[in-house]
Amino acid sequence: STTLSGLISDIGPQDSQTVVINWNDGAPNTVIPLAPGITSFNTSHQYNAAGSFNIVVLANDDDMGLSNTANAAVTVSAPQAPPIAPSNLKATSVRTGPIIKLSWRDNSNDEDGFVIERCTGAGCANFGPHAQTGAGIVSFTDANLALNTYYYYRVRAFKGSVMSTYSNTVKARTVRN
Repeated sequence: STTLSGLISDIGPQDSQTVVINWNDGAPNTVIPLAPGITSFNTSHQYNAAGSFNIVVLANDDDMGLSNTANAAVTVSAPQAPPIAPSNLKATSVRTGPIIKLSWRDNSNDEDGFVIERCTGAGCANFGPHAQTGAGIVSFTDANLALNTYYYYRVRAFKGSVMSTYSNTVKARTVRN
């Protein structure tokens, strides 16, 4: 996705203009009518393929028949493939305190790390981010938990802002006392 902003210079405050944008990717042109006194525009476009594109912007004045053209270049990169999701997530309650140890299999060789999500209570479904590890780390100890409480976990790998799918979901209950 790319955003294009522009400013039209016009000495007639009662004039309206039309901006026509050719994204040069085969998509229909974007036509933006500007009411009198409005001299700026801002619009976005979603490219569906990687490549270099020359955007052509044509501004037309309504009453004088004048027009002006400007160009802008944009390079679109291919989307980054997500890392492979971790698997075989296991949760073990530690008998010496309200602690749960997690371990999982790292199936990716290019992740930046893992995000651990957790929810609390029997049958919960409202997972939220809880912790994050670095690349290659395949365990996590969750401490200072409530006694006799169910905790559910799932893990996903990340690379930059791209996330894998989730691992399996596991649950464990902390010690009673």
